[in-house]
Amino acid sequence: MRFIFTVLRQGSVLYGLSLVLQKLLNIVLLPVYTRFLPPDAYGTFALLNTCGQAILPLLMLGLSQALVWAVVYRNFNETQTTGSTLAFQFSYGAALTLVLLALAPWLTEALFGDRTHTVLMRLVFIAFYLETMEYLLMTHCRIRERMGTMAAIASGRFTTSALLHVIFLAGLHMGVQGLVIAQLITAFLFGGGALLYLWKQQPPQWSMPDIGVLIRHGWPMVPAQVSAMILTVSDRFFLQHFRDAHEVGWYALGYNIGMVINIVIISIQVVWQKQMFDLVRDNPEAKQVMSQLVTRYVAGVGFAGLGLALFSHEVIVLLTPSDYHAASRVVPLVVSAYVLNGITHFTNIGMKIRNRNHLSTPIVVAAAILNLGLNLVLIPAYGMMGAAWATALAYGVQATAYVVVNQWLWKVPFAYRRLLALAALLLTAFGVGRLLMTEHFWLNVALKFAVLALVALLVWSAYRAHTKSAARCR
Repeated sequence: MRFIFTVLRQGSVLYGLSLVLQKLLNIVLLPVYTRFLPPDAYGTFALLNTCGQAILPLLMLGLSQALVWAVVYRNFNETQTTGSTLAFQFSYGAALTLVLLALAPWLTEALFGDRTHTVLMRLVFIAFYLETMEYLLMTHCRIRERMGTMAAIASGRFTTSALLHVIFLAGLHMGVQGLVIAQLITAFLFGGGALLYLWKQQPPQWSMPDIGVLIRHGWPMVPAQVSAMILTVSDRFFLQHFRDAHEVGWYALGYNIGMVINIVIISIQVVWQKQMFDLVRDNPEAKQVMSQLVTRYVAGVGFAGLGLALFSHEVIVLLTPSDYHAASRVVPLVVSAYVLNGITHFTNIGMKIRNRNHLSTPIVVAAAILNLGLNLVLIPAYGMMGAAWATALAYGVQATAYVVVNQWLWKVPFAYRRLLALAALLLTAFGVGRLLMTEHFWLNVALKFAVLALVALLVWSAYRAHTKSAARCR
C-alpha cells in the first residue's frame, strides 16, 4: 500500500510539473493580457481558443486513452501499436483539419456575426492539430514512465510560449492576432518536434487490427468528450449571444483563475490511470486502497480549492487592472465545478477496468444537455453568474451519476460519512471566510489565512484520529 502512495506522489510531482507549466501560462501572463487587451479583446481571444478546444475530441478520437489501455492493461506490442496510432492520428487529423479550414468562414460568421476573424480561426485550427502530436508524446511518456522527459519538454514549451506571447502582445502590440500567431509558432515548434521524436522512436506503421481495436475502445469516449467540451465551453457562446464580448472576457478570466485547481486534478489523474490498472491487476486489496485514495483526494484537492476560492478576489485585484475585477465573482463556483469533475475522473474505475466506457456517454450527454438548458435559462437573466451556476450544477449531477454507475460495475467501499463531513467543513469555512470580508485588503488576507489554518488543523486532527483507530483495530 505504501508503495502505491509513493509511486503516486513521485509520479504526480514530475507529471504535475509538465502539466502545471502548460496550464499556468494563461495565469502567469494575465498581467500582460489584461494590460494590453481590453476585456472585449480578451473575450475574443477566449472564444477563438474555445473553438480550438472544442475540436480536440474529434481530432483525438480517444486514441491516447485507448493506447494506455492497450499497452498497459492488455499487453499489446508497444512499438507496433504506438506506430500505428501515430500514422492514423497524423493522416486522419490532417484530413479533418482541412475540412475545418474550409468551414472556417461560416463558423466565424456564426460566432462573431461577421467573417473578420476567419484567418485567426484557421490558424487556431492548425495549432490545435499540431498539439495532438504533443498529446501522443505525453501518452508515450506515460507508458514508458519517462516523466523527466515530459517535464523537460513542457518547461521548454512554457518558456518559448511565454516569450512569444510577450513579444507579440507587449512588444509588437499586435493584440489578438499576435496571441494567435504566438500560439501557432509554439505549436509548430513543439508539435512538430513531438512528431519527429515519435517518428524516430516508434516509426509509423499500419497495423489495421491494432487500429481497429484502439478505435473501438476510444470511439465510445468521443461523444462523452464532445459533450464534456460542450459542458465546459458552451457558456462562452451563450454569453457572446445574450450579453457581449466584455462579459465573455470577465468570465474567461475568472474561469482561468478557477481552473488553477484543475492543474492539481489533472496531474493526479494523468498518473492515476496507469496506476489504477496496475493496482487492480496486482493488489488484492485494490478496493480498500482506492477508497483511501479518494478520501485523501477530496481532502487535498478540496482544501486547495477552498484556498483558491477564498483568495480569488485578492488574486485578481493584484494581477489585473480594475476593468477586470468583476471576474472574481465567478471563481468560487468554477472551483467547485472542477473539484466535482475531479471526483468524476477519480472514481471512474468500474467502467475502465470492465471496458464499459460506452456507459459514460449517456451520463455526459445528459450533463451537457442539462448545462445547455441551464445556460439558456440563467445566462439571459444573470449573465456570467448564471453561466457559473450552470457549470457547477451540471458537474454536480454528472459526478453523482458516475459514482452510482461505477459502484454498480465495481463497488468500492467509499467512506461516505467522512466525505460528507469533509464537504460540510469546506463549505462552512468558505461561508465564514466570506462573512469576515472587510474594506481592508490585508486584513482580509490575514482573516482568510486564519480560516485556512483552522481547517487544516481540523482535517489533520481527524486524519490522525482515524489512523490511530485503524491501527488499534488491526
